Amino acid sequence: MDSQRFDALTRRWGRGSRRQALAAFAAGLGGRVILAPDAEEAAAACKGPNARCKRNADCCAGDGLRCVKVGKSKKGKKRRKRCRCKSGTCPPQTPCCIGGKCQPYCADEMGTDLCCADCFVEILLNGNPDLANPVCCQASGGTICGPKKKKQSDDRCCYPSESCVKGTCCCDGCKGATVCGGDECCAQDVCCNGKCCGDGKVCATTPDGPMCVSANRPCDECFEGEECHAGVCCPQERRCVNHIGVEKCCAVGEYCEQPGHPSGGCCDINTTCYGSYKGHRVRR
Repeated sequence: MDSQRFDALTRRWGRGSRRQALAAFAAGLGGRVILAPDAEEAAAACKGPNARCKRNADCCAGDGLRCVKVGKSKKGKKRRKRCRCKSGTCPPQTPCCIGGKCQPYCADEMGTDLCCADCFVEILLNGNPDLANPVCCQASGGTICGPKKKKQSDDRCCYPSESCVKGTCCCDGCKGATVCGGDECCAQDVCCNGKCCGDGKVCATTPDGPMCVSANRPCDECFEGEECHAGVCCPQERRCVNHIGVEKCCAVGEYCEQPGHPSGGCCDINTTCYGSYKGHRVRR
């Protein structure tokens, strides 16, 4: 799921404006409660988290926000004021004051509720986020990993079995991947002498030792640990058998995630496409 789709989905599931909430409440009572114009205008006019403000009345008090000074004091300059929460001001449904915004609880690896700045949700196999089960990354044994240090929206929370390698969660020794040489992530049959082989090449045990060779060699050029399949050499890591017992060789950069699957069971390394609930975790 790309970040734009996820953001749109979380907005749809997230809290609406106070005006929308009040209107929905009134509608739920069959129209018996009618908002006074002043109250409705005030609900619509109040400002959300991090908005500029001059006084407390500018901010949405129902969301636990107050008008507070932010930033460091500079000689001759006034500190800016923005709508932020303070400890103890947040409502029960979002009790955690984090980054100036009231947030709901997250959970550790035991499912215990806690306030967490680095809260993530898991992307399920159907591509939707599991919003009902947020998890605090570090408290669950994970590692925060992102391609860009200052762009948290692209962060991933690596599972305990994964390592963060150049902004990518690499499942070291699982899901067909390995951390090669300590600073690269590649397919297990592509890691050779501490480096990942180039495109279209795999690591083979030749008489002269491990070497990167073409992945599309004819069967009379197979090395130790390889078998002939469909006219080419196939290493153990990529062999897969479907539901009727027909063996296939997964492509370079794939691994056999679920033997016996009608589609063959091959997945891209570092991914799950058949046999497991877990996909990857992104910021809530």
